[in-house]
Amino acid sequence: MLSCTRFYYAFTRFRPERLHFFFKDSAEFLSLELGPGYIFEKLDGVKENYLAPKIKQELQLEISKTAKLFEKMSYSANAEKFKDYLWETSIGLESKVTEMLSLVFSVENKNVGQPASGKKHNDLAIITAFKFDL
Repeated sequence: MLSCTRFYYAFTRFRPERLHFFFKDSAEFLSLELGPGYIFEKLDGVKENYLAPKIKQELQLEISKTAKLFEKMSYSANAEKFKDYLWETSIGLESKVTEMLSLVFSVENKNVGQPASGKKHNDLAIITAFKFDL
């Protein structure tokens, strides 16, 4: 749960996006996505539904045969009130421990344009996790 919001629920119902890869091979890629979305949310007890265009960029680079660097950014805003937005960024490293197990370290920041009353504009998270590839 974001500490910058008081969500009861929020989800995207419709998001047909256009995806473009600037380069892509088996281990590395740079992509850009653009598309409309429709958000249904209940925030601080107030229901709101709105059109929310989104732009997303993602990069993954192979550092070695067992490690990769990844970076993601996305921006989505209420089409009628652009001050009501969600800006998400993350950067991280993933390192294979075995064929099926990886160790992941990432730093993620989520920034909202209109936080809930008494809440901050952003959340910063430092995450370490094990990732299983089945």
